[in-house]
Amino acid sequence: MDDTLPLLTLVKKTEIGVCPTDETSTGLDQTLQMLCSFYTLEDLGSFLSSEMFERYGRSGDAWVVLELGIYKDHTKTIEMVPSAEGFLLADASQSGAFEGGVWRGELVSELLDAIRTWHGVVELSESQ
Repeated sequence: MDDTLPLLTLVKKTEIGVCPTDETSTGLDQTLQMLCSFYTLEDLGSFLSSEMFERYGRSGDAWVVLELGIYKDHTKTIEMVPSAEGFLLADASQSGAFEGGVWRGELVSELLDAIRTWHGVVELSESQ
């Protein structure tokens, strides 16, 4: 049995606009209201690149704030706002991973690099 813990968690934090009402998006919204976990950044990337997530969060204006966290320590979180224009990460704890505590990018691959940077900074600060 593999007792490896997930790396990251993702959950819906709040709505900042009008949510999509199609059946697929409604179902995903209900799922994201519960804590979801991902074992690797690649797993998260596959989810964020899926047609289902594209329809849910990337087909129009920003409408949802998702909270991405470290599974081992749920107090270490960052906010993610997807939209048709790309992604925004807001680091309210000001970990120092991003200048001004904010990162913006268009591609999932760029987002994963930013999350990797944030995770590394937060993990390093935890071990000091």
